[in-house]
Amino acid sequence: MRPLLHRQRGEAEHRERIDTAHRDGDAGKILLLRVAERLGKERFDFWFHEDTEVVIDVANRKVAFSVRGSPYMVNQIKKNCGVDIGAAISEFHPGFESVFVPKPEQELSRAAEVADAMALAKSVNAESAERARLKEERLLKAKEEARKKREEHDTAAREWQAKQAELVTA
Repeated sequence: MRPLLHRQRGEAEHRERIDTAHRDGDAGKILLLRVAERLGKERFDFWFHEDTEVVIDVANRKVAFSVRGSPYMVNQIKKNCGVDIGAAISEFHPGFESVFVPKPEQELSRAAEVADAMALAKSVNAESAERARLKEERLLKAKEEARKKREEHDTAAREWQAKQAELVTA
């Protein structure tokens, strides 16, 4: 019973995404969702990611899929999903050819992620150093205030002892 409910919920969410894509008029997204229908949710999620882009080139009669992964992975997508993708394309654009392109910025984005992580670590370290400096400053200020109060107390105690000594000798 549970797998059926899960599947129905997934299909309802998928249908809602298709309706949203139709309202937005995004032909590439609509085509990608149609491919998802033909492949099935599990199979589609295995081969494609959220950042998969579809560009329809009407002049050259091609549909380009920009997918995350290595050229090997792109070939595997063609091999395992090519028939279903071709069928989905022919529903909307008969005679169009599918082209798969690995996302070129993947290596650059990884380098950018590392650089961002390093910058974040530096800023966190700088914030930690600033917090430590402020804490040290507060501690020194508190010690100085305690020293002044101790001096005031010692002065008041000496004055009191002096008055007591005067009263005893008088």
